[in-house]
Formats: sequence, structure tokens, C-alpha cells
Amino acid sequence: MVRVYKKKVGSRPYANRSDEVVEEALQKVADGELSILKASKMYKIPYGTLYNRFNGKHGKKPGGQAIFSDEDEKNMIAAVSKCGDWGFPLTLMDLRLIAKTSLDKRGIIVQTFKDNLPGDDWARSLSKRHNTLTQRITTNISRCRAEVSPATINLYFDNLSSVLKDIPADNIFNYDETNLQDDPGKKKFLFKRGTKYPVQVQNHSKSATTIMVCGSASGILLPPYIIYKSKNLWESWTNEGPKGSPCCESPCCSKGTRYNCTPHGWMDGITFKEWFFTLFLPHANRLTGRKVLIGDNLASHFNPEVIQQCEDSGIDFVCLPKNATHLTQPLDVCFFRPLKQSWRFCLNEWKNRNTKMQSIPKSSFPALVSSCLQRINDVGSISSNLESAFRATGIFPLDRNAILQKLPKEDYPNINDIVSVTSAILNTDSDDDAVIPYINTDSENEVENEDVIPDYQTPTKDNLEIGDFVLVNVQLGKRKKTIYVYAAVIKSIVNNIYTLNGLKSLDDIKQIFKIQDDDVFDVDIIHIIAILKTPKLTKDANYIFLQPLSDVREAYLLPMYYKLKTA
Repeated sequence: MVRVYKKKVGSRPYANRSDEVVEEALQKVADGELSILKASKMYKIPYGTLYNRFNGKHGKKPGGQAIFSDEDEKNMIAAVSKCGDWGFPLTLMDLRLIAKTSLDKRGIIVQTFKDNLPGDDWARSLSKRHNTLTQRITTNISRCRAEVSPATINLYFDNLSSVLKDIPADNIFNYDETNLQDDPGKKKFLFKRGTKYPVQVQNHSKSATTIMVCGSASGILLPPYIIYKSKNLWESWTNEGPKGSPCCESPCCSKGTRYNCTPHGWMDGITFKEWFFTLFLPHANRLTGRKVLIGDNLASHFNPEVIQQCEDSGIDFVCLPKNATHLTQPLDVCFFRPLKQSWRFCLNEWKNRNTKMQSIPKSSFPALVSSCLQRINDVGSISSNLESAFRATGIFPLDRNAILQKLPKEDYPNINDIVSVTSAILNTDSDDDAVIPYINTDSENEVENEDVIPDYQTPTKDNLEIGDFVLVNVQLGKRKKTIYVYAAVIKSIVNNIYTLNGLKSLDDIKQIFKIQDDDVFDVDIIHIIAILKTPKLTKDANYIFLQPLSDVREAYLLPMYYKLKTA
């Protein structure tokens, strides 16, 4: 099938006129002003065309005829647009299934459609005819994030307006941690046409290093705080990190980047306390008046000493609304994306120079971070990025409408009542309580491999819920001294006892898991290490986490042979 028809040079004109011109010619013929022959010559329309149209023959559009009426197509386009407004966009395959269902209900069989299912070209042609739909790469948000309501945002801004009253931009800060992976990601290259498996030979790994970033509404970036995954911190890992421009060049930040290490590699209460006292507090004490520190409400970010020091130094903590950091966190909205893009560029150059290195040595990491930040300033401006981030999140200047306009419309359906459109059309069974995010492997949905930020949360009685995926300590052996780490999902919670269903890894890197039906056990909260980010469920009933769970250490014994000790 010709997807974009192009006329050959010198071919006769075909339907090279508008409907308005034809109607005008027919109206003059009907009024007796012109004969069909004279109208044909005056308007340069073939005589046969005017004759047939005047006598009510051949009134269809030129070319191949559409399967559906114009009204039916508009109704399908409106339904697809509404699903996109609700936050549940449809794919071209969903649109084709909607058309198939409509044809089957009417008893219409289209011979050109295999199994009465329109092809991909039909869906693209429909979109092109109406010119109101476009394919876009989406950003996935969890169900709880989709439930953020205007009431939650208004309550947050009511508190923010009182806290930020008369506070200058220099005194408003946002902090957040992210990770920089040892993977430059995918990139387009030139290959011979027809190459099936285009590859680039380049060493990479799944390792990642956490950094804490903090910036002000006036565009000042504090030196980063780097956290290595290690039990010990060596001096060679702390050289050539960012110091001075493009970060803060004031005497308070003269020591530049600070470094630390943890066994798991991410931020905890001790490292947050050190970041606060060694990096943020010296900069805050230099400023006059009250200061405001905005961040998420992770338990690891709060410490009695930090809270007391905030009271003594006139620093107010503002916690972002739960499950709304993708809208309200300035660093998430406007800063981390250019940071990751710059990091991938610098990492790719480094790997091209060091082709024999399997991964980034920790001694080279600080210099790469420094090059990454400098490149952001060379291409754009760190200061303007930070200012745009606070403006886009409505913090400075204060504007709640900057967030409210991004929320779904008022006719947003109850998320618990949503059923997969594809499942409903195919009459397949679906879970009434949840929308299962099946992984779509169509080439049209392939996107660039974005860096994934670890989302481990510290477990507490308040944030543990049924259905959460967790890391849990398991004690084995006669003396219960052998400790393993399992991934599991919470089945029930009764009297502070958590009943878990264990997961078994299916690959060496511990990223794909399946539920073990006979692996059910009870634990106390002290055995739960961390809350994991919800994985994706495949059609094979396997769970795929967005990053390998390198902390998992499984035993070869079946769980029915041991019992956990509960405190």
C-alpha cells in the first residue's frame, strides 16, 4: 500500500479542486446563469464531473472509500482523546480493536481486513484524515500519583503561602537525591540499510552512584554530595569533584563536593545529617532572615539533631505532598533531565577514551560529575534551569495554578473502576481492583532507555500497606545466624505482624521475579529492610523491576523448612 501518494510529473490533474468551487459552479448551473459546458470551461472542472454531480450521480469522495462514516470516525477519535485526557491513553492497536468490535457488532465483514481487524495503515490514515491525534512518548506515573487531587494541591499551597511569606528567592531551597548510572543509554548511528541487529560495542554495567543535589529559587546550586556503595571511603575517590563554578563560589562552599559511603549506596539518616551540617547549613547561616528547605517526606530525611538545628537557625522544613513530587519537586521537573542528558554525553566520551575499562572507577567518578555540571552550563545555564524549576512548580513566584492546570480534568473517572480497554474489547477476564500495566513490546512504543532512580523507602508502620513490594531479612540455620535477603509482597497485616509472599528471581541480575505460592511467612517490621518501587507485571505473570535488586541474597532451601523469629 502506498502510504504517501505522490503525483508523477506531467500526469493529468485529478480532483485538483475544492468542494466549494464545485458547489459554486453547480449553483450557477441550477440558477440558469451558465450551462454545464460553460461552467466546465470557466471553473476548469471536467464536463463529466459537473454532469454527474448535477444529476445526482457519483457523489462520493474521489479515491478509495472509507470503511466507516465520517460521524463514526469522529466518535472514535473523540473516545481516544477522552481516554488520553483521563491519563489512560490508547495505542494504535487499541484503536484498531475498537474498530473491529464496531464492525463485528454490526455484522460487517471487510474482506481487506484480516480477521476483520483493521491494519496499522488504517489506524495511521484515520489519524491523518482527522489531524487531531498524534503519537507521543508518555511518562508513566503510578496509580497513587494519578490520584493526586486539586484538594491536596490546594492544601499544600495554603501551607506554602504562609511559610514563604516575605521570603526572598535566595532563601528558598529544594533538595533531592538521584543516581548516575554506568550506562550511556541508546544513541542513533548510521548502518547499512537492512541491518537487523545494529549494535555498538561499549562496556557498561548496571551500577549507579547516588548524589544529593540542592538548589535555590535564585539559581544557586550547592556543591553535590556523593554517596558511594561501599563500607569504606578512600581518599582517591574524593579528588577532582565539583568545586566553585558552576556551583556556589561563596566561602561557605569553598570546600566543594562532599563524599560519603553506605553499604547499600543510597541516602540514609546518617548521610542526610552529614549533608545538612557540612553542606547546607554553612550556606544557610550566611543568609539573613528565615530560610525554607523543601523536600520529600522520607523518614531518612528527618533526625532530632537536624530538626533542633533548624529551629535554632531559623530554617523551616516544607514537605511535598505525598505521591506528587513529579509535579511539585522543582529538581524533578526541570533540573534532573538536563543533568542526565549531560551525564550520558560525558560518560559516552569517557568510555570512548577508556575502551578497556569495564565500568567507571570510583576514583574517576568525581571528575565526570564535574564535567557533567560544566557541560550543562556550556550548553545552557544551571541558574536559569533552577529558576525555571521553581517557577514551573509554582513555588517562586507563588502560583498554585501552575500545578492545578496539570491535573486531570474534573470528569476524571474513578481509577478503581477503570478496566483495560483492550481487555474489555476482547472480552478477556481482568482484575476489577486494578489496572495491570502489561509491558508492550511493539516497536512503535520503544523509547530511549532512561536512567532509573532507585526508589527505596524506609519502612514504617504508617507507609507499609498490603500489596507493597519489600526487601526482608530472613534468618536460616539451626542457630538462626545465617541471614538472607528476599524480595516479597505483603499479603496481610494483622496486629503489626506482616504476612509476606516470597518472590524468586528468574535471572542472574535479579531483575525478573515470580511469586512462589508456597513461600508464605510472617515477619515483624524490624525484618523489613526497604519498600521497593512497584514492578511491572508481564503476561507470563512475572514481575520486572526497573532496576536489578542487587541486595537480594536468596537461599536454596524452601521457605516451608524455616520459621522467622519475630521481635
